Amino acid sequence: MKEAGLEGEGFTFHSLRHTFASGLCNKREYPKVIQSLLGHSSITQTMDTYSHLMGGMGDEAVDGLDEAFGQHVVVKLSSEGLGTHSRVLSIL
Repeated sequence: MKEAGLEGEGFTFHSLRHTFASGLCNKREYPKVIQSLLGHSSITQTMDTYSHLMGGMGDEAVDGLDEAFGQHVVVKLSSEGLGTHSRVLSIL
């Protein structure tokens, strides 16, 4: 922190690391890239910590459904009755 001129500013290594990862999420970086940069042993650790910041990820995939079917497609994601990381995609 001293070398970066942040000593006494209330920053910690952990807070800077979290800010870095949060910025990557906001820029829609691939979660596997974030995992690798942070050195997490599994993608689960990365997703459990940062997935709430990844809103809108996958929007392009859903937009691709519109193109593929030639119409507006409504997508419903459901995790009812599944594990916490599982999702079922229903095309309505």
